[in-house]
Amino acid sequence: ENPTSFHHLAAASEAGAIMVALTNPIWLVKTRMQLQKKIPIEALSAGAASAAPPIRPYRSFGDALSTIAREEGVLALYKGSIPALMLVSHGAIQFA
Repeated sequence: ENPTSFHHLAAASEAGAIMVALTNPIWLVKTRMQLQKKIPIEALSAGAASAAPPIRPYRSFGDALSTIAREEGVLALYKGSIPALMLVSHGAIQFA
């Protein structure tokens, strides 16, 4: 039996949702690394002199991934996934 347009729509939606689940942590870490401020080494060593302790910048992708998961919880890696899931419908309609 040939698949119907509904089957194509369902398959495209499922593929899009899986893609969001797999790639959202990557996009979140990439965005946070791009937005982090560069802190001079002197500011990191003189943290006690300032009012607030300096935020240690992420050193690598793995460092950012583990720091976010450890400090904010694993679900923090999926912040922003609801809007991404809403955009899945556009691609699903294109394939239907």
